[in-house]
Amino acid sequence: MIVVSQATAPHRVEARVRNVYRILLLALGVALLASDSISAPVHDFDQYLKLVEVHAPNGQIIYVNPREVTSIREPLAANRRYLAKGVNCVMFIVNGNFIGTIETCPEIRKALERP
Repeated sequence: MIVVSQATAPHRVEARVRNVYRILLLALGVALLASDSISAPVHDFDQYLKLVEVHAPNGQIIYVNPREVTSIREPLAANRRYLAKGVNCVMFIVNGNFIGTIETCPEIRKALERP
């Protein structure tokens, strides 16, 4: 229970509430991992998370969670001036960001499919 006195500033109360939520989420995550570890070995990481490797036009390797990708498409001719040269496919992520890749959209689509 969080005790709030009138002398406590509102931003400090918000920080305390956020910390309580973080602790609860951490405890929930630990409990879920513990329950899963009974039925499956913990070292089998691919079972829980699959990351797809894509490449930026500058050669940078980017690892993407397929569950976070909302859509993919080829760059539009009107938008080419906003993208780096060499972008063949644009991936849109749930947080609103996009990633330009040198891989083609069919290659990305195949990589995003779960086995």
